[in-house]
Amino acid sequence: MHINRIFRDPYTLNPKIFFQPTFLEAFRAKGKNLVTSIRSIMSEPVPGVYTFNMLNLNFCEKLIHEVKHFDAWARNTDSSILCPNTGNGYGISLDDIGMKATLDKLMEDYISLISRGNFYYKKFVSPV
Repeated sequence: MHINRIFRDPYTLNPKIFFQPTFLEAFRAKGKNLVTSIRSIMSEPVPGVYTFNMLNLNFCEKLIHEVKHFDAWARNTDSSILCPNTGNGYGISLDDIGMKATLDKLMEDYISLISRGNFYYKKFVSPV
């Protein structure tokens, strides 16, 4: 399967393009300060639900255009695409449009640090 891409940005994890400056700044801390720094950009509007600003708006717009472009290409070529929400038939697996390596790097370099720093202690270490 070959499809012409509109943008190259979504296919390579470039932190300056992907992320908001506050998100990047939080990850510049080292050691124990990293957990504190990441927590400083998060809020917990209800217990167990965490929010934070992460993605740059320009990146999001490019990603949306890229997904729509892929969807149009798939429909025009009668290609089958995996829709992650089988209930309504909308959506595209980002792996299908060639973003697997980017998503793996995102998980490894950022999301895993967020989850380790914020959830490991609460879930697995009981107070004495």
